[in-house]
Amino acid sequence: MPLTVSEAMGILERAFRAKNPNEIERVLRENLNVQVTTIDSKENAEKMINEGYYPITVRVPYWVFMSKAKDKKIYSLEQENIISEENKRWKLQEVSTNEILPFNTYFLLKHKAGYHPELGLTFEGDGETTGFEEINKGEKAEKFGGGKEQTWKEHAIGSYRRAEGILKLYRAFLVDWAESIFSTHNLSDKEVNETVDAIILAVKISVLLHDVGKLRKEWQEAVGWEKGKLYIARTSQKYRVPFHAPYAYPFMKTLLRSIFGEYR
Repeated sequence: MPLTVSEAMGILERAFRAKNPNEIERVLRENLNVQVTTIDSKENAEKMINEGYYPITVRVPYWVFMSKAKDKKIYSLEQENIISEENKRWKLQEVSTNEILPFNTYFLLKHKAGYHPELGLTFEGDGETTGFEEINKGEKAEKFGGGKEQTWKEHAIGSYRRAEGILKLYRAFLVDWAESIFSTHNLSDKEVNETVDAIILAVKISVLLHDVGKLRKEWQEAVGWEKGKLYIARTSQKYRVPFHAPYAYPFMKTLLRSIFGEYR
């Protein structure tokens, strides 16, 4: 999966604080990339995607892809114009090298890309397909960025897992911040790390329960929830729904204070 903006910023922040130009350059080279998948035909790939399969990708440095793929047909995944979400279909649209952007996914024909499971992507002629994997509805919504069908549990867990990855990247920055903020308190390294652990835990809890307002009976019924069904977080249907966000703050304030006491 491509990096999010937050993940990329976290990596760059960590490299910058190392005060090592070579490390910053290495991080840029390593993470400024595109995701590439090789297919046997445009038609077969569209069929697989629309049946619920997601393409397996290979990460390629952005400038390598730009130089090696310039004489090949390059496709990106686009959503067709549709009347309703239920009839949403995906298609492969040919793009020029001028339209290639980092962190996006692009498709190449296998007989031009030269992909090999052991050698990787060689761009030197006939190769194999990277393949497809079957994913559930919630994962599809996250990967394709535009799907809206998700249960509340799927949405909460997906958000929590992304937060875990981002927080790992930002931990060094939080330690540096805590040392600066509490410099007059003469905290030990152990106390600084415990403070950072508490902040990270509070963020994780907040992310996990950020949509707690959607669990209100009024909100659930407004989006079509029925008794005995899983609670909803996202739906493809268009509904007029009551507010949910204002309920998260007082709930999280009470919960976090019960966990951490009066510590801010």
